[in-house]
Amino acid sequence: DTDGDEVRIGQDAVYAAGLLRFWKDTVFARIMAERETAETKAAVFKIGEIVAQSVTKEGKRPDLLDCLNPSGLVSRSIRFFHNVVSLNSHYYLASSNILNLSEKTDALLARYETEKSKPWLLLVRYRTSARAKASHVQFLEIYFKERPLSAGQIQVKKLESGKFSSAWRKGRFLVLVFEADSASTCERLSREVSKKMEEKK
Repeated sequence: DTDGDEVRIGQDAVYAAGLLRFWKDTVFARIMAERETAETKAAVFKIGEIVAQSVTKEGKRPDLLDCLNPSGLVSRSIRFFHNVVSLNSHYYLASSNILNLSEKTDALLARYETEKSKPWLLLVRYRTSARAKASHVQFLEIYFKERPLSAGQIQVKKLESGKFSSAWRKGRFLVLVFEADSASTCERLSREVSKKMEEKK
């Protein structure tokens, strides 16, 4: 939850209506006043500063974030997580865990702005290529109701909503795009992620 005004406490702190949230190293802090007044706001900030100062070092951001192309990226939309409960709380995909997300997977969800749409990009990193392949096939069979195309191809489908979605697997990575205005937007976003992954090698 990143709604609110950015403040300088810990890492990535945001404050809104009596609620302060931030992280630092391995600590996540959430400090809330039931009713916001000048006094409770000051108290919430003071407690936050004490908590942040008690954590001696800052945390490192997930390396998966380096795979996002900054052009058109809505920075406050970025979510890094592991399991399907977290995914569905930000973007509901299905009632079942069709991507086989778990504590052993790293997932990154972000929204982009184009001239005609605001597509979502979901990047999942699995422990093994075999696990990524199985998840890719399962996603296509359940969500697209299709079998995979030949290896390396970006599979695009126009859904009943009129929007386009795509799926692409590359090694241990699965790249999905949702709510795009066209097949070309799906392909461009997917290839931009691939380029960033190549740059990281």
